Amino acid sequence: MVHGETVPKVGFRPAVWATAERNPFKTELGLTTLGETLGLDAIFFGDRMLSSVHANGRPVYRSSHTEVTVTLAAMAARSKKIFVSPLVLVAPFRHPVQLAKVAASLDLLSEGRLLLPLGAGWNLHEFETLGIPKAEAAGRLEESITIIRRLWTGESVSFEGRYYSLKDVAISPLPYRVGGPPIWLGSFGPMSNDVWGGTSLSKATERSLARVGRQADVWVPMLYDAAHRTCISPHLLSDAWARVNIEASAAKRPGGVSFAFSHWFHCVETREDEEDLVQGLSAFFGGSIQEARDTYLIGSVDEIIERVDLLLGDSISPEWFILTMLNSSTRQLELLANVIAPRLRTLRTYS
Repeated sequence: MVHGETVPKVGFRPAVWATAERNPFKTELGLTTLGETLGLDAIFFGDRMLSSVHANGRPVYRSSHTEVTVTLAAMAARSKKIFVSPLVLVAPFRHPVQLAKVAASLDLLSEGRLLLPLGAGWNLHEFETLGIPKAEAAGRLEESITIIRRLWTGESVSFEGRYYSLKDVAISPLPYRVGGPPIWLGSFGPMSNDVWGGTSLSKATERSLARVGRQADVWVPMLYDAAHRTCISPHLLSDAWARVNIEASAAKRPGGVSFAFSHWFHCVETREDEEDLVQGLSAFFGGSIQEARDTYLIGSVDEIIERVDLLLGDSISPEWFILTMLNSSTRQLELLANVIAPRLRTLRTYS
């Protein structure tokens, strides 16, 4: 390893569907304990508001799970070393003062083990349900990040934006870490037809990448899409990463922006693994097994590592690898921790 370079961290996101278990907390917390025992660095959990969601007339997910901040609090209380994190938290669904307070409390509870990936959201039905105009999502996200970071300093904040107005507002207690947890930003979604079509980036996507460069500590783009049943092309990902870095440099961001590789995986090495794959996909994926293989990282350990390397290309060295499980299989989690993670940690280093 070259001096000054660091081995990336490896985290996981369990797929524990409320439709499969009446009370999934036992499984969620059991996987938290197991993941920590196995030496994984973080556990991530999604932000799903409704029981099912469609986009462009096709299902994106057909099952949901427990509320994300309640779940993260339980995971933080159950563990001692592993980072806990949403992936990603839809910021426009919460007022920034509320979000700053919740995140500060989670960071305090976990003694500095909270990561905070945020996103603008994409599903119109969720926005309509909450009475929030979808067209305001990106602007609300940007203002929220500005407000949250100021509130985490402990100062009294006055702010007059397009969407939020504050006068002499402060929160207490503050996060465990000075300045609060790192803020990650997601990108892409089922409506990002330019990304999943493998063509050039749209103006809307370019604006979102500029936001990442200006405001994020870490970029965690969605690299797959269940609605389109495809995976991002390596050349498009490389182009998007270059744009993020250009914007970060222009904004004179100290330290720039790091990259987090996030994908779904299922290791297939036995007949039982094949059966487990079919069962796991049946809970949420509406396509064929071949379409699932086109969308996610499914195959032998060697095949998974080769595909990760292909997607990263020559220009991307992640600080984080995050792999989402298709179901709550302890075998898959053990394979991730004991076989896949060591290879990912030596696949790339980051500066």
